[in-house]
Amino acid sequence: MLINREIQINSIIFQRRPLAEQTERVQAHLRSLFVALSTLKELQADIDQRKPELGQTLADLDFDPLKAAIQEQLANLEKLKRRFARNGLNIGVIGRARQGKSLLLQSLTGLTSAEIPTGSLLHCTGVCSIVQHEPQVPTYAEVTCYSEQEFLDEVIAPYYHLLQLGDPPSTLSEFASEPLPVYPPQPFDATLCQEYGPANLLEKYRHLGHYHEQLPTYRHLLQPPTTRAINPKDFRSYVAQYTETGAPIFNYMAVRVARIGCTFPHTDIGSIAVVDMPGLGDTGIGDQARLIQMLGELVDFVLFVKKPVPGGDFIGDVEVQLYDTARRALPTLPIERWSLLILNKVSPLAGLGDNAELCAKLQAALPRSLQFVDSVIVDCANPDDVRHEVLDRVLAYLVDHIRDLDRQFAVACQEELLQVRQQVQLVLEQASHALQVAVPRGGSSAIFRQHFDQVWQKLTRELEHFMRQLHDLRKVESTILQQAIENALWLCKTQNIMPTLQEIQDRRDLEGSYTIAYHQFLHDIRTRLTRRLMSLDPALNEFVNEVKAGVASVLIEHGRLGLVVPATGAPFLEAMAERIPSDLPELKQAFEQIAAFRLSYRGFIHYRIRAHLDRLTPDTPNSQLKEIMSATDVLEHLELFYGETIAQVEHALQELLATPNEAAFAVVEEFVDQILRAKNSARRWEGFYDEVKLEVWPEIFGELTETMRIQEEWQAAVKRAFQSTSADYRLVP
Repeated sequence: MLINREIQINSIIFQRRPLAEQTERVQAHLRSLFVALSTLKELQADIDQRKPELGQTLADLDFDPLKAAIQEQLANLEKLKRRFARNGLNIGVIGRARQGKSLLLQSLTGLTSAEIPTGSLLHCTGVCSIVQHEPQVPTYAEVTCYSEQEFLDEVIAPYYHLLQLGDPPSTLSEFASEPLPVYPPQPFDATLCQEYGPANLLEKYRHLGHYHEQLPTYRHLLQPPTTRAINPKDFRSYVAQYTETGAPIFNYMAVRVARIGCTFPHTDIGSIAVVDMPGLGDTGIGDQARLIQMLGELVDFVLFVKKPVPGGDFIGDVEVQLYDTARRALPTLPIERWSLLILNKVSPLAGLGDNAELCAKLQAALPRSLQFVDSVIVDCANPDDVRHEVLDRVLAYLVDHIRDLDRQFAVACQEELLQVRQQVQLVLEQASHALQVAVPRGGSSAIFRQHFDQVWQKLTRELEHFMRQLHDLRKVESTILQQAIENALWLCKTQNIMPTLQEIQDRRDLEGSYTIAYHQFLHDIRTRLTRRLMSLDPALNEFVNEVKAGVASVLIEHGRLGLVVPATGAPFLEAMAERIPSDLPELKQAFEQIAAFRLSYRGFIHYRIRAHLDRLTPDTPNSQLKEIMSATDVLEHLELFYGETIAQVEHALQELLATPNEAAFAVVEEFVDQILRAKNSARRWEGFYDEVKLEVWPEIFGELTETMRIQEEWQAAVKRAFQSTSADYRLVP
C-alpha cells in the first residue's frame, strides 16, 4: 500500500506538468492582452492630446480596472503554474509562536534543533524554510537571499507605502544613511488606523526600525551570489530570530527562503516536502502579505498547529485571524479542503502539565467559522505519533483528492479568467464603435470622388485644348528653329573655313600630290561645316522644352499636380514619371516617354541634309576634278563646292522649319492618348489621385485624413486586443 502511494504521488507530479505548460501558455495570452489594453490606454491619451474633440468620444472607456483584473489573474496563474511545476507535494505548517510547529517539523523530518530551531522565548523562526525529502542523500542546506534591489522593493518599500512615510529609498546606501521618516506622518489617514489598528501600525514601524538599525549586520548577505550553500549546522543562524540562549540574530532579515534536503525517517513516502511558514499569526514578523503569497505558491496542504495551554484555553480571535489569513492565500480554493488542524497534546513527561482533556474539548467544540479536512490530537514531539496521525493521514488524503483539488483550483481560476475576458470583450466592443461618429457618413471616399471628378473634367478639357493648339501649328514654321538656322548659316558664310594657298602648298609637298591634298581639305571643310550646324541643338532643345512646359503647365494648373511634384517645365514631367507608382505602369510609361522626348541635330536634321554634302566628300562623283595643277586650282574648287553645298543645305533646312511642330504634335498626341483616351485611364488617374489627395487638396483632406488616420490606428489597436481575447484561455478541458 505504501509503495502504491509513492507511485501515485509520483504519478500526480508527472500529470501536473502538462497543466503547468498550459498555464504558462495562458499566461502568455493574458500578457499579450494586457499589453494590447495598455497600448489602447496610451493611444487614448495620445488622441486626447492631439485632437481633444476625438478624445472626448473615448473618455468613457476605462481600461484601468481591466488591467488590474488581468494582473490579478496573472498572479493567480503564477500560483497555479508553480503548484503544477513543483517536483513534489508540499505540506505547510503554520501557527502562532510556541505552539509546537518546530517540534512537529523535527518529528516529520528527523532533523534537530540545529536545523529547525525551537525555543521557549519569543518568536524563534524568521524565515520560510523548505525541508525536502531526498532518500539516500546526505543532509545539505542552502539559503536564497534578496538582492539589494529586491530587498528594497519587496521588503522595505511596502512599509513606506502602508505607513505613508513618503517615497521609499531608491538605493541601499540611502536606506542606510538616512534616518527613518517620523511616524506617524502628518497628515495621517484615519481610515488606515481603523483598518489595521494603531498598535499594529506602530509595531510595523518598529519592525521597519529593526531592518534599518541592524542593516550593517546582514547587509553582506544582500550581495551576490543570492543563493549560498551552507553547513546544515549553521542553518539556525540564517533562519532564526534568536539563539538558543535568547540572543537576537538578524541574518534572517536578508533571507528570502531557506532549503534543506535530507532523508526523512519514514520510508516509501514519495517526493514530499514540509514548509515552515513563520510569521502567520505571529507579531514577530510583519511581512504577512509576502508570506501569504508564498503560502499560495508553495503549499499543497497546510497544517494548523495549536497547543492548548494546560489549565484552560480556547479558540480565540488570534486563531480565527490566522485561519482567515491563510484562506487569502488561495481564495479560489476553499481552505477547508486543503488543511488539517493539529491539537498538540503535551506529554506528561515533558513537565508542562497534561492538556489531553483540553485538546479533546477544543476538538469537539470547534467554531463553525473554522473548518478543516479533519482535526487530530497528536504529540508533536513524538515521531511515531506524528507519522501515523499526521503524515499518513495527509498523504492518504492527497493521493485520493489532490487531482480533484488541482482541477477545482484550475477550474476556479479559469472561470474568473473567462469572466475577465468577457468584461474585456464588452469594453472592446464599445471601443470599436467609439470613433465611428468622428468621420462623416460615407467617409472621405465620396468627398474625394467629387473633387477628383472636377479635376478630371478640367484636366481633360485643357489638355484637349492644348492639343488643338498644337494641331493648328503643325504646318507653321518654328521661329526658334528659323532664327537658329539663320545664325548658323551666317556663321558658315561669314567665317572663313578655307585653307590658305600656303597651307595647300605645304599639304601638297607633304603628301606629294595636289589631288591627295584636295581630298584631305574636303574632309576638313565638311567636318567644320557639320560642326557649325550642330549649333542648332540648343534651339531644338529650347523648342522641345517649350512644348514640355506647355504640357506641364496644364497638368500643374488644371490637374493641381504642382502640389504633388515641386517642379515646373520639363523637369516636372521627369519628376512625375518617378512619382507615379509602378502599379500604374500605363501612366508611368506615358510620362517616361514624353520626358525622354528629344530633338537634336544628329537625330533630327543631319540625316536629312547628308546628301547635300556629297560635293565635300571625296570619292563621290560630284567632288571629283579631272586635273589639278596648282594650289590655286585646289582653293578655287574648294570655294566653289563649299558655296554650292551651303546653298543646298540652306534650302533643305528651310524645308524643315515646320517639322518640329509636327513632331511635337505627334509626341503630345501620343501622350494624351495614353493618359486620357486609353481604356480605364480615368480609373488609373483616380487611383493615383487617391494616393496623393492629401497633397492635392490639403485644405480639404488634411483634417479629414488626420481624423481617419487616428480612427484607423484606433481600430487596429482594438482589433489586436480582440485577437488577444480569441486565444485559448482554457486551463482544463
